[in-house]
Amino acid sequence: MKPITYEERYCVFIDILGFSSLIKDSATLEGQNNKKLSQIISSLTKIREMTHYIEKGIIDDGADGTLYLTSRKFIQFSDSIVISYLKTDLHSAFIFHELLRIQLSLIHDGILFRGAVTCGELYHDDHLVLGPAFVEAVELEKLASYPRMIVHRELAENGVFVQSEKELSSGRVANNTLRKDFDGVYYVDYFNVVPEDFGENWSTMIEYLNKLRDKNKELSDEKDLSIELKYSWLRQKFNDMVENAFDKDRLNIHGHLIPKNHLSSFKNINIFQ
Repeated sequence: MKPITYEERYCVFIDILGFSSLIKDSATLEGQNNKKLSQIISSLTKIREMTHYIEKGIIDDGADGTLYLTSRKFIQFSDSIVISYLKTDLHSAFIFHELLRIQLSLIHDGILFRGAVTCGELYHDDHLVLGPAFVEAVELEKLASYPRMIVHRELAENGVFVQSEKELSSGRVANNTLRKDFDGVYYVDYFNVVPEDFGENWSTMIEYLNKLRDKNKELSDEKDLSIELKYSWLRQKFNDMVENAFDKDRLNIHGHLIPKNHLSSFKNINIFQ
């Protein structure tokens, strides 16, 4: 029998915001084709498939095309998701890229979230997850306050953010995937995106930015003070992106030349009042 012990693992804790409302809405629908339930299941399944490969756990590291075995573990219970990786398995930069992909997927499906990333002792199998790293991630997530995935300062600054920040025009790297927020917290930036994040598919990128703006519009009608706080942060980040991502003629986004057939679509992505 394999000895039971903690492992040093990166621990990602995700809290799906408004999950209770999503479930209540799905429960009010009658008939065999429950679209809202299907959407919830589809969103969670995509994340699971994105982060947990049953067939030997083979991944492409995204750099030189080399395939590696991965130690990813995934578990979901109610509105919470936990994903973990052995510390020796992957460089933290890869995790930041993967967290960005997860956030892009959730936003595309109209789902907001909070979360936290830590590293430390963790026990995680197919059914259970526990340990100091998990406790720390849960506590750190409470500080997120807004729809953002925050990263433990030590992890963010360990050989990643200490380098000079690279512009997105140079391509997606770890230190332009993370941002330092107004309160000193590091988070994974899902506002400032580039074609590379969508496999160079400009149509998908436009669709994502429109979904992000639609989520702002949806929340603008909320009267609940706590939701208004989340909305104000989301709106400010979206508006900052619109103001800073494009050149004055709206021909480039983060230094990437927009194809002519997509220019009109990007010009319609404006600041949300």
